[in-house]
Amino acid sequence: SKVSNDTIAYNLLGTQSDLSAIASFLNIENTSMNQSAFWNTMRLVNKGATTSAIVNAEAEKKLIPNVIGLGLKDALYMLESKGLKVAFAGRGKVLSQNINAGTSFRRGDKIELLLN
Repeated sequence: SKVSNDTIAYNLLGTQSDLSAIASFLNIENTSMNQSAFWNTMRLVNKGATTSAIVNAEAEKKLIPNVIGLGLKDALYMLESKGLKVAFAGRGKVLSQNINAGTSFRRGDKIELLLN
């Protein structure tokens, strides 16, 4: 099915087992879940879900994660646990981050988040 521009998408963060249980309960096909990863993200769009591991390899720990769509609490946990300093403005879910996901960083680097 075609995804329209006004579709609301949600990014969820959790353990692989919790996200699998949610997908199963909602009867959402979930074929891209990385079963070997402990933490995963799930992106829900139009009754469908795609997932990808966020903590799966040592190298990933040195890259900025995508926190867009997450609540502030989850975004802070993900970023601060990597040693990043986080500044934010607004309330709600993360709309943008000033350092792109997948960018390498050093402990102590500052990242800024804009929430809606």
